[in-house]
Amino acid sequence: MSEQDPSAFDAREFRDAMGAFATGVTVITMAKPDGTLKAMTANAFSSVSLTPPMVLVCVDKNGSMHDWLDEVDAFGVNILTDTQQEISNTFAKSGENSEPMSGVKYEIGPLGVPVIENVILWTAARIVHKYDAGDHTIMVGQVEALRTNDTTNGPLLFHKGKYQQIGDQI
Repeated sequence: MSEQDPSAFDAREFRDAMGAFATGVTVITMAKPDGTLKAMTANAFSSVSLTPPMVLVCVDKNGSMHDWLDEVDAFGVNILTDTQQEISNTFAKSGENSEPMSGVKYEIGPLGVPVIENVILWTAARIVHKYDAGDHTIMVGQVEALRTNDTTNGPLLFHKGKYQQIGDQI
């Protein structure tokens, strides 16, 4: 029996391997100066710094949201609850929607970014850096506002290509 060369893998294998790391599910939101709104589901999100408070999100260069990066100076991050899978699915689709925010309930928050109702947490961040990273752009923002909502729902998780919930505490 021969062992497979661990350095021989393709993009699909890499994606599946990275899917072994459970992540939370977020919706990234933006607003152009003319008031046009856009949102996308993302799990490539992280806090970066406490002082100053910074977060990052990775945006696919082939995604429709990427075209907006030169036109906006802020973005919102909405961390979804385990009851908001439908919202995640709505913004995971490619292309443009016929109505603002695809009918998902929201309000315009600080920095003009849409914030989705009843999420665990939302932040509004001013873009301070953009880095080229292969087929994505890493967008770093300084958080200027946030709100944690009082909810008994847990976070929506994504693991191995499927939505998950937090189980029993260990």
